[in-house]
Amino acid sequence: MVGTGSINGNNDAFQTSNPGWSLADKSDVLGNLYEGWLTLTGAGTNSGTFSISSAAYDIFDDIAIGFKVGAGQLDPDWGVFALVDGTLSGTWSVSGNQSMAHANLYGSGTSSSVTALAIPEPGSVALFGLGLVGLAFTRKRKI
Repeated sequence: MVGTGSINGNNDAFQTSNPGWSLADKSDVLGNLYEGWLTLTGAGTNSGTFSISSAAYDIFDDIAIGFKVGAGQLDPDWGVFALVDGTLSGTWSVSGNQSMAHANLYGSGTSSSVTALAIPEPGSVALFGLGLVGLAFTRKRKI
């Protein structure tokens, strides 16, 4: 998908047109949810490389990378591309007078390979605690 304007990962044009995609990392901003998953070389030029952490595929069902070029001088200003599962690196280039501004890493869905941690309900924790107290009383009476 391509478009004009900016993609900033904050309910941007790509996310608005494609609900369910969230920003995982952004190449030019620190403090993203999955900081360090996306590395981009060549920002400010017209070619370079990108690399993605394999952990992205453990968390999300689908991964896409978005490239923002220039300062709105030519159309399109950005493009987002779905990646084949397991894609960890690649090259990019832009033509014309544009240069790369930044890249976004988007994720969609939750991978079925991720198992959620079981968080006990308060009632279960209380019942377990009562069982431990009962065991403690039983041991004290036998001594």
